[in-house]
Amino acid sequence: MVFLLISMGILAYLILLAAVVIGINVKGASKIALPISVATCFITVICILLTGNLITSGRNSFPAYVERDNENSVSRDSTSVDPEYSDSNISYQSSANPSPVVDGSEDIFRTIVTLAFEDLSELSIDERNVVKEAQNYLILFPYSRQKLIDQLSLEYGSGYSVEDATFAVDYLEEKKIVDWNEQAARSAKTYIETMPFSRAGLVQQLASDAGERFTLEQAEYGVSFIENNNIVNWNEQAFQSAKLYLETMAYSRRGLVDQLSSEFGSQFTIEQAEYGVASLETEGIVDWNEQAARAAQQYLDVMPYSRSELLEQLSSEYGSKFTLEQAEYGVSSTGL
Repeated sequence: MVFLLISMGILAYLILLAAVVIGINVKGASKIALPISVATCFITVICILLTGNLITSGRNSFPAYVERDNENSVSRDSTSVDPEYSDSNISYQSSANPSPVVDGSEDIFRTIVTLAFEDLSELSIDERNVVKEAQNYLILFPYSRQKLIDQLSLEYGSGYSVEDATFAVDYLEEKKIVDWNEQAARSAKTYIETMPFSRAGLVQQLASDAGERFTLEQAEYGVSFIENNNIVNWNEQAFQSAKLYLETMAYSRRGLVDQLSSEFGSQFTIEQAEYGVASLETEGIVDWNEQAARAAQQYLDVMPYSRSELLEQLSSEYGSKFTLEQAEYGVSSTGL
């Protein structure tokens, strides 16, 4: 807009000046040519000053050297000390202390570690970025060593090379920023808050390659930690697990106890499984006759049965393990 005004002013000035010089009788031309000339000069000076200021401020807004923060996508001037790295400004939740104290709050892991600027300044920019990202992951979620390397290096994670990811995890270990035992404890607590587990099932989940990939010793530590700090009650876990099973399919009493205690099921102890099922009965959550009726209908939905065949399937040791009375009730409810 400014340059357009300048161009129009100059053009008007030249036209009027030409009119005077060649003697064309333009009314008032000699009177207005001078004011237009002065105004044009004034506008030109103002535009030059504004343009110079814009150019100067534009240069000042770009640092000579920009470092990218992968976590927050923020660019910063490397010529000054980044306050994000300063000792007094960074607080990272860490697992440096393997025995956090229970204080009754939701988050039992309150150990805070700060990284001084000089600790990170020894690293290259790329190394600093991957170390920061590794630590940010640990603040948000618990990880085993192998899971953290995977998160940093896999395509659906951060996409660093395996070498860079391993360097970052090694660096956190060297600086005692991470303790894998405590990470296992955090992970155990997270799982228990999400869904019910038996002790054996939770250890397996933490240590399995299909799970969290902690070592067996770390997994045992994590589960022992939540036991010793009264975070978990295995009887209650069995009760919650029993309720979940009944929501998905029909069970007899014996069948549900077997499912809860089997090594191919939830791996509770027999005592814990019995407690879970007895709690269902005490609270009036289950009616075994109704379960037999559900089971009978589920069998018929899959394939045809005669009355005697369905009765056998419901009451057999190799079937659903209902009592004969419950099986009779279930079959009769189908109309067979």
